[in-house]
Amino acid sequence: MSDSDSVRAVDRAVDILFSLAERPQTLTSLSHSSNLSKPTCRRLLFTLVARGLVAHDPEQNLYAVGPAFYLFIEALHLRGGGLALIADDIMHRLRDQTGETVALHVANGLQRFCVLEWQSTQPLRYAAGVGSLGPLTIGATGKVLLAFMKDGAMQGRAPLQLHITPELEEEIEQVRAQGYGESYGERVPGAMGLSVPVVNDSGLLAALTLIAPESRMPPATVKKHLGDLLDAAAEISMKLSR
Repeated sequence: MSDSDSVRAVDRAVDILFSLAERPQTLTSLSHSSNLSKPTCRRLLFTLVARGLVAHDPEQNLYAVGPAFYLFIEALHLRGGGLALIADDIMHRLRDQTGETVALHVANGLQRFCVLEWQSTQPLRYAAGVGSLGPLTIGATGKVLLAFMKDGAMQGRAPLQLHITPELEEEIEQVRAQGYGESYGERVPGAMGLSVPVVNDSGLLAALTLIAPESRMPPATVKKHLGDLLDAAAEISMKLSR
């Protein structure tokens, strides 16, 4: 197998994994969603199943993300993974630039999970806390994650499970339209959250959020810090794409 053939095989295997990340699928469905012929898809699945990256249920003839991914989940939870590694210096600089707490969250089932945080050094400050979980339906961070999820990922969380009311749906649509989310006292009285998505070619990766006392966030300051957040998110996205 030539180098180009090897690269193409890896690329196709990644397409399969991204398709399975949205939902379990049959061979036929998976070949369609990943734009592969059935023989090619079957051959790649054989290897992915053997390595534990894909699981196969022969009774239902369904393929799903495999148990080997728990190793990656552990790496993400304990060390933040490559996302935290790449974002660390950028977030540290953003914290110093704004003087406020800066946090990075990813979607984790029906909740958001804080993978990295640089807390404000000011006496009065608010923080999420690395490793903390919070509902996706409350606060700027959760609404940004919901607004910029792919449709398949959103459907996998089920609107009824998320308790998405018509009012919340309107807020999510507004966040999607304007490209950022903001909240005032939704989780903690007196705290303000300003959040933007971190994305790459595959879609949403995380939400980058500034957390501060409302008293330090008049409209002019919010506007300035929003620009700082957007620049930092773009820089993280660019570094992840290299």
